[in-house]
Amino acid sequence: MLIWRRLFLKKTMIKQSFSASILGQDSNMKVTKFFTKGLVVALAILAFGNVVQAQDTDIPPAVIGVVDFNWVLNNSDAWKKSLAIQAEDARKQIQDEARAKEQELNEKGKALAGQQAILDSEVFAQKEAEFKKEAGEAQQYFNLRKAKLDSAFQKAKNEIETVIARSVAEVAQENKLNMILKIGNQGTVFLYEPQMNVSEAVLQKTNAALDSVILTVE
Repeated sequence: MLIWRRLFLKKTMIKQSFSASILGQDSNMKVTKFFTKGLVVALAILAFGNVVQAQDTDIPPAVIGVVDFNWVLNNSDAWKKSLAIQAEDARKQIQDEARAKEQELNEKGKALAGQQAILDSEVFAQKEAEFKKEAGEAQQYFNLRKAKLDSAFQKAKNEIETVIARSVAEVAQENKLNMILKIGNQGTVFLYEPQMNVSEAVLQKTNAALDSVILTVE
């Protein structure tokens, strides 16, 4: 019985010693982890403070204006009193000529169809091929004219847009604005104060700089 009690006490002491050792290691690990986390947080706060300080010194505060670029374009004298009218006249001319040619080809097609019963098959095939060639060439001709008109229109439009962009820069400088945001149908601004809108001022400058353009179709 005495031997058994000695063995029991010895095992108990070993277990307590082992538990104390484990608890001590766990406590040290918790202290180390806490110290490490605290150091990381401190470094992060310090770094963030440096970034904020750098931003405060390098980037000026935003002074924002907004402009409806498309509104300025559509209401400019160079557009509504010049380019839009010229482009509409040019398109109407092409359409009228295309309709006249289409009518001519329809009449030729009907006449050719009426001759099919009386013409030799080879002669009819030749006339049919000539008719198809004429129709194809007419289609290519009017497609080319339309493409040239579109190119000339875009060139003239770019001229107006360049003046508008320059007017935006001038208005921004005069009003000490360092940021201009686009509003309107293609804009990205959801909400703004009405006094931030400089579209009218941009329109006035645009009209003063350019009141007409020439639509040149090559």
